[in-house]
Amino acid sequence: MRLSRRSLLHVLIFLVLGCQQKTPVYHDVPLAPLNIQNLRQESTMVFDVRSAEESQRPLLPGAAAMRWDDFLGISPLAMAKLAEKLDVSSEKTILVVGRGKQGAGEDGYIAWIFDIFGMQNVYTLSSEFYLNSGFSAIPSAVRKPAGHPEADPNLFIEAVDFRAYVTQTLPQRGWTSKARSRALGGVPLGALYPPPKSFFGMKFPELQHKVLVLDVRSQNEFEGYNLKMEKAVKAPLLHLSWSEFFDDRGLPSASVNTRLAELGVHKNSIVFVISERGVRSGAVAYAMRSLGYQKVVNYLGGYRQWERQ
Repeated sequence: MRLSRRSLLHVLIFLVLGCQQKTPVYHDVPLAPLNIQNLRQESTMVFDVRSAEESQRPLLPGAAAMRWDDFLGISPLAMAKLAEKLDVSSEKTILVVGRGKQGAGEDGYIAWIFDIFGMQNVYTLSSEFYLNSGFSAIPSAVRKPAGHPEADPNLFIEAVDFRAYVTQTLPQRGWTSKARSRALGGVPLGALYPPPKSFFGMKFPELQHKVLVLDVRSQNEFEGYNLKMEKAVKAPLLHLSWSEFFDDRGLPSASVNTRLAELGVHKNSIVFVISERGVRSGAVAYAMRSLGYQKVVNYLGGYRQWERQ
């Protein structure tokens, strides 16, 4: 039996779309309990993640340089290429040292990047606490190739899918014109619209009404502009400043659990986190996952990208 060109085209489209709808696999393993003693061991890899300007100061003792801003505004695929060069294995304990609460979540953002690539023992510390707590005695860890790291697709979201979930509306993407429909042999309008990305094994129709959006910018930023000022946004919007997720040492703080519970956020809640450009939200996503909130998703583009749409 021979198929017509139109039938062959329909089969090809079906196969292409079908191949794109693979069920994602996500890490459901909590991060290791935070314990300062765990960090004082020879297998610990220490990264000084201060920016190029800040890193003009002497490199922290026992640490390797890793500028956080090298990972700003790039895709997870580009992050993977940078992460591969670091030769970090998942068996290592990783200590990310930055400015802590004196910064803007940069060290937590790098910790989140390690987390989405499957590193289970990742910790953050402020450089001040690091220097005052004897961590300078940590010897340089022996590194071994990390292979080809792949980012967990459940832990980040990009612009089109974020808009779909917060507006609870299917995205308008793909071919929309009647002329293009006719050119494809009469394929119905909308047939080429991929559905929004699935998360944690749940597709858009099941998940769209379960998402909580957490804005972690400052109070002034939130009052100046936030998603609820947009009529199209239907998802619940919560606010809690990123700094409340970390203690003075730069570690994720369990005290934030009380504040989250007051906001209606529980350990099994599905939370999309947003900041200005994905840095503070990445830090919060890392902190929440380390505290046992496993279904936390970072919006990489943040408000800066949202406002450009």
